[in-house]
Amino acid sequence: MKKNHAQGILYAALSAAFLLILAMSTTFFLYMESRQAIDKAQLNREQTLQLADELRQTSDDLTRMVRTYVVTGNTMYKQQFQEVLDIRDGLAPRPENYPYIYWDLVLEPDKRPRPASTSVKLTDLMRQANVTNEELHLLSSAKENSDTLVNLERQAMALRERAEPHDLKTHLQAIDLVHSKAYQEAKVGIMLPILNFTKVLDERTQLSVQRHRQTAARLQHTLTVLAFLLVLTIALTAWVVHRILGASLSTLEQHISSLSNGTCTESLIVPRGLETSIAGCISRAQKRLIELDIERTQQQTELKKAEHSLMESERLSSLGALVAGVAHELNTPIGIAVTAASALEANTKDIAAQIKDGKMLRSTFDNYIENCIETAPMVLRACQRAANLIASFKNISIDQTSEQRRLFMLHDVANDHITMLRTAHKHVKWTFENTISPEISCDSYPGALGQVISNLLNNAAIHAFTPTDSGTITISAETENEDVIIYVTDNGKGMSEAILARIWQPFFTTKFGTGGSGLGLAICHNIAVGILKGSLKATSTEGQGTCFTLRIPLFFNGKI
Repeated sequence: MKKNHAQGILYAALSAAFLLILAMSTTFFLYMESRQAIDKAQLNREQTLQLADELRQTSDDLTRMVRTYVVTGNTMYKQQFQEVLDIRDGLAPRPENYPYIYWDLVLEPDKRPRPASTSVKLTDLMRQANVTNEELHLLSSAKENSDTLVNLERQAMALRERAEPHDLKTHLQAIDLVHSKAYQEAKVGIMLPILNFTKVLDERTQLSVQRHRQTAARLQHTLTVLAFLLVLTIALTAWVVHRILGASLSTLEQHISSLSNGTCTESLIVPRGLETSIAGCISRAQKRLIELDIERTQQQTELKKAEHSLMESERLSSLGALVAGVAHELNTPIGIAVTAASALEANTKDIAAQIKDGKMLRSTFDNYIENCIETAPMVLRACQRAANLIASFKNISIDQTSEQRRLFMLHDVANDHITMLRTAHKHVKWTFENTISPEISCDSYPGALGQVISNLLNNAAIHAFTPTDSGTITISAETENEDVIIYVTDNGKGMSEAILARIWQPFFTTKFGTGGSGLGLAICHNIAVGILKGSLKATSTEGQGTCFTLRIPLFFNGKI
């Protein structure tokens, strides 16, 4: 599958999922509305039936109270009779939860089982119950018949009130009145409309509940279908996302992290057909990164070889310059020794000839002895000077060509190099000064250290002064714990911050074309860090001089 095609399917699937979720939300809302309508219809049915039952119950309560009153003559039942009528007509407050058992719990005239609430007519409650006109007509008919029966009940109670204690006939008339056929027919006139109302209400509410239930069932079915379609859409989306990603998120995260950290050792394996996926892109990037890493390693190896070659070239170049300087410097003492020895040889031959001929004079021999006394020290000094130069050159050349680790005195190594450099800078006003203590000994690589010292001293000689400047290039040292800190300072021109920031870069020099290669300080830094396992830093203030600080271990314990 092409990447663009997969993206098109993904966008279509996401759009479909969004529309399905929207449709499901709307359907679910309508479903909940239908469920609420069912509950509302059920509640309305229960409330309406409760009002009808309350009308029936009040009629039965009135019958019970009037019959009890005409039999017992207890005025409490007459009072309760009137209170029932007042509550039903809204003339007295309705007790809380009045439709439930109430008057059967009243045993005393002034005590009621529940507190009263607000006053409201029963007919008003019926109208508020959203009953139909037909249903309301039935309830109203039952209410009118109940009110008509109340008149008959009042007549019975009036007879009971007029009856004297021994007037049994009037008493029985009152009892017969509330148990007569006419009374029973009036009761039927109340109960029959209530029964018809219950049937009509039950049919209507059952139809309403059934209609809402059918609607809820259709919405539920629709919701199920939409959910199934959503699941299919999500499955399609997951499949397309997998085709686009090409691997799991955890696998992608792992390989992306390896890419960002530069620790990629092997490329991501991508299944066939997913080469254009994100995993395929990552795999190609990893392969390219591995190739680049191999190329970088090869280039670093070549660079190290080139660097080593440059270091060797610079070292041999400095050694060659040193040889030329030493050879030039040896000309003077050797020339003096040869001249003095030649003169002494000629005088000796002349004295020998005079002795052989017997012409030797004492004055001539005395002059010869005096000449020998003057010439011999001159030859000795010249030869000693040459011997010292050769010895210093020998130490330097052995150290710089052998890379042997040995125990040496730091002062002597620095002094050898200063001696050689003085031969190359004889006609200048500035001077070299070695203030290193003769007691500091090091167990390290004197050749590498000597090359650093020589390059630093020579760098100061080239850049810090002109031949006519006065000043001093000083090398000093101090020990700190297990390290020795060597300072090469001058009070010459100094450097700007811009130049100081670039002095360690290979081929950077301010004397390009006039003797500077730009490799001296770069080689010094590499030797200090790589071979001597130390550090090399520089500080400088323009117009005030420069200080190079070399810190190396007193006793080397590593490997080159």
